[in-house]
Amino acid sequence: MKPVKIKLFKNQIHNLTENQSITFIFHSHKKARPETPTPLIIHVEYKNDDVIEKKEYHFFTNYQKIKKNSKKWTWQNFKFVLTDYIYNDYMLLKIFTTK
Repeated sequence: MKPVKIKLFKNQIHNLTENQSITFIFHSHKKARPETPTPLIIHVEYKNDDVIEKKEYHFFTNYQKIKKNSKKWTWQNFKFVLTDYIYNDYMLLKIFTTK
């Protein structure tokens, strides 16, 4: 099945189905050793009917690496692929249905 490509802005809700949605809350990062890349942390909120689930995803990468090698995660029957982003502004995602 072809993915849905979206540009998800901070605090924007994207409906995945009639009863499910994802909201991009914000990006953050942690301090790391000088030789270690700073992880990009993605904070999102999923809604399934009236149940809200907050999640964070940690990717040890940098902007140039994301452009070359997309980062992926799953939730329920969806696979999300981060293909680009501007820190704390938006994310470009490909969203696949896995079932």
